[in-house]
Amino acid sequence: PSGATLVAMGYSKFIMYSTLATAFMNILLNLLLIPTFSIVGASIASALSIVIINFIKVFKLYKVSGAQPLSKNLAKPTIISILLMMLVLSFLESGKILILPFVVILLIIFYVIYFIIIITSKSIDQEDIDLLNIAEQKLGINLKRIRKFLSKFV
Repeated sequence: PSGATLVAMGYSKFIMYSTLATAFMNILLNLLLIPTFSIVGASIASALSIVIINFIKVFKLYKVSGAQPLSKNLAKPTIISILLMMLVLSFLESGKILILPFVVILLIIFYVIYFIIIITSKSIDQEDIDLLNIAEQKLGINLKRIRKFLSKFV
Protein backbone atom coordinates (compact mmCIF):
# COMPACT_ATOMS: atom_id res chain seq x y z
CA PRO A 1 0.00 0.00 0.00
CA SER A 2 2.82 2.46 0.75
CA GLY A 3 4.34 1.94 -2.69
CA ALA A 4 1.02 2.45 -4.47
CA THR A 5 0.39 5.58 -2.42
CA LEU A 6 3.81 6.96 -3.30
CA VAL A 7 3.22 6.27 -7.00
CA ALA A 8 -0.14 8.04 -6.78
CA MET A 9 1.63 11.00 -5.15
CA GLY A 10 4.10 11.19 -8.06
CA TYR A 11 7.10 9.41 -6.52
CA SER A 12 7.40 6.62 -9.10
CA LYS A 13 11.12 7.38 -9.68
CA PHE A 14 11.75 6.97 -5.96
CA ILE A 15 10.00 3.59 -6.07
CA MET A 16 12.10 2.56 -9.09
CA TYR A 17 15.42 3.57 -7.50
CA SER A 18 14.63 2.08 -4.09
CA THR A 19 13.52 -1.16 -5.75
CA LEU A 20 16.75 -1.29 -7.78
CA ALA A 21 18.83 -0.65 -4.66
CA THR A 22 16.96 -3.37 -2.81
CA ALA A 23 17.41 -5.80 -5.70
CA PHE A 24 21.15 -5.09 -5.67
CA MET A 25 21.20 -5.65 -1.89
CA ASN A 26 19.30 -8.92 -2.38
CA ILE A 27 21.91 -10.12 -4.87
CA LEU A 28 24.73 -9.25 -2.44
CA LEU A 29 22.97 -10.98 0.44
CA ASN A 30 22.42 -14.05 -1.74
CA LEU A 31 26.12 -14.12 -2.63
CA LEU A 32 26.99 -13.94 1.06
CA LEU A 33 24.37 -16.28 2.50
CA ILE A 34 23.77 -19.00 -0.09
CA PRO A 35 27.26 -20.57 0.09
CA THR A 36 26.93 -20.99 3.85
CA PHE A 37 23.21 -21.56 4.38
CA SER A 38 22.03 -22.86 0.98
CA ILE A 39 18.31 -22.37 0.35
CA VAL A 40 17.78 -21.03 3.85
CA GLY A 41 20.30 -18.29 3.08
CA ALA A 42 18.36 -17.39 -0.07
CA SER A 43 15.17 -17.23 1.98
CA ILE A 44 16.78 -14.99 4.57
CA ALA A 45 18.17 -12.70 1.88
CA SER A 46 14.81 -12.38 0.16
CA ALA A 47 12.93 -11.82 3.41
CA LEU A 48 15.39 -9.14 4.53
CA SER A 49 15.14 -7.41 1.16
CA ILE A 50 11.34 -7.36 1.32
CA VAL A 51 11.36 -6.00 4.86
CA ILE A 52 13.90 -3.31 4.02
CA ILE A 53 12.10 -2.11 0.86
CA ASN A 54 8.86 -1.87 2.81
CA PHE A 55 10.51 0.14 5.59
CA ILE A 56 12.03 2.47 2.98
CA LYS A 57 8.59 3.04 1.42
CA VAL A 58 6.92 3.57 4.80
CA PHE A 59 9.60 6.06 5.85
CA LYS A 60 9.32 7.99 2.58
CA LEU A 61 5.52 8.07 2.82
CA TYR A 62 5.75 9.40 6.35
CA LYS A 63 8.35 11.97 5.32
CA VAL A 64 6.39 13.38 2.37
CA SER A 65 2.84 13.18 3.72
CA GLY A 66 3.00 12.79 7.47
CA ALA A 67 0.83 9.69 7.11
CA GLN A 68 1.55 7.17 9.81
CA PRO A 69 1.06 3.77 8.14
CA LEU A 70 2.03 1.85 11.26
CA SER A 71 -0.39 1.91 14.15
CA LYS A 72 -0.98 0.16 17.43
CA ASN A 73 -3.82 -1.77 15.83
CA LEU A 74 -1.43 -3.05 13.17
CA ALA A 75 1.17 -4.09 15.73
CA LYS A 76 -1.29 -6.14 17.80
CA PRO A 77 -2.29 -8.60 15.04
CA THR A 78 1.32 -8.84 13.87
CA ILE A 79 2.56 -9.82 17.32
CA ILE A 80 -0.38 -12.17 17.80
CA SER A 81 0.25 -13.93 14.50
CA ILE A 82 3.97 -14.29 15.20
CA LEU A 83 3.26 -15.85 18.61
CA LEU A 84 0.65 -18.19 17.16
CA MET A 85 2.97 -19.23 14.33
CA MET A 86 5.74 -19.97 16.83
CA LEU A 87 3.29 -22.17 18.72
CA VAL A 88 2.22 -23.97 15.54
CA LEU A 89 5.82 -24.44 14.38
CA SER A 90 6.90 -25.81 17.73
CA PHE A 91 4.01 -28.27 17.56
CA LEU A 92 4.89 -29.32 14.01
CA GLU A 93 8.60 -29.64 14.83
CA SER A 94 7.80 -32.09 17.59
CA GLY A 95 7.34 -34.54 14.71
CA LYS A 96 4.15 -36.08 16.06
CA ILE A 97 1.71 -36.22 13.18
CA LEU A 98 2.41 -34.51 9.87
CA ILE A 99 -0.34 -35.95 7.69
CA LEU A 100 -2.31 -33.54 5.51
CA PRO A 101 -5.68 -33.77 7.32
CA PHE A 102 -3.98 -32.98 10.62
CA VAL A 103 -2.19 -29.96 9.14
CA VAL A 104 -5.48 -28.70 7.64
CA ILE A 105 -7.23 -29.05 11.02
CA LEU A 106 -4.31 -27.27 12.69
CA LEU A 107 -4.60 -24.44 10.15
CA ILE A 108 -8.33 -24.08 10.81
CA ILE A 109 -7.72 -23.99 14.57
CA PHE A 110 -5.00 -21.38 14.02
CA TYR A 111 -7.37 -19.09 12.10
CA VAL A 112 -10.20 -19.50 14.62
CA ILE A 113 -7.88 -18.62 17.51
CA TYR A 114 -6.40 -15.74 15.49
CA PHE A 115 -9.86 -14.34 14.73
CA ILE A 116 -10.93 -14.58 18.37
CA ILE A 117 -7.78 -12.83 19.58
CA ILE A 118 -8.11 -10.08 16.94
CA ILE A 119 -11.71 -9.45 18.02
CA THR A 120 -11.01 -9.52 21.76
CA SER A 121 -7.91 -7.32 21.47
CA LYS A 122 -9.97 -4.71 19.58
CA SER A 123 -7.58 -4.69 16.64
CA ILE A 124 -10.32 -3.71 14.19
CA ASP A 125 -10.10 -0.13 12.85
CA GLN A 126 -12.73 1.95 11.10
CA GLU A 127 -10.56 1.54 8.00
CA ASP A 128 -11.22 -2.21 8.17
CA ILE A 129 -14.96 -1.59 8.20
CA ASP A 130 -14.57 0.83 5.27
CA LEU A 131 -12.59 -1.81 3.37
CA LEU A 132 -15.36 -4.31 4.04
CA ASN A 133 -17.88 -1.81 2.63
CA ILE A 134 -15.82 -1.45 -0.54
CA ALA A 135 -15.56 -5.24 -0.90
CA GLU A 136 -19.30 -5.52 -0.39
CA GLN A 137 -19.97 -3.00 -3.16
CA LYS A 138 -17.44 -4.48 -5.58
CA LEU A 139 -18.56 -8.08 -5.05
CA GLY A 140 -22.26 -7.28 -4.88
CA ILE A 141 -22.82 -9.39 -1.79
CA ASN A 142 -24.52 -8.48 1.47
CA LEU A 143 -22.03 -8.36 4.34
CA LYS A 144 -24.28 -6.35 6.67
CA ARG A 145 -24.20 -8.92 9.49
CA ILE A 146 -20.40 -9.19 9.40
CA ARG A 147 -20.05 -5.40 9.25
CA LYS A 148 -22.47 -4.97 12.17
CA PHE A 149 -20.62 -7.61 14.21
CA LEU A 150 -17.18 -6.13 13.53
CA SER A 151 -18.41 -2.59 14.25
CA LYS A 152 -18.95 -3.60 17.87
CA PHE A 153 -15.20 -4.08 18.25
CA VAL A 154 -13.94 -0.84 16.68
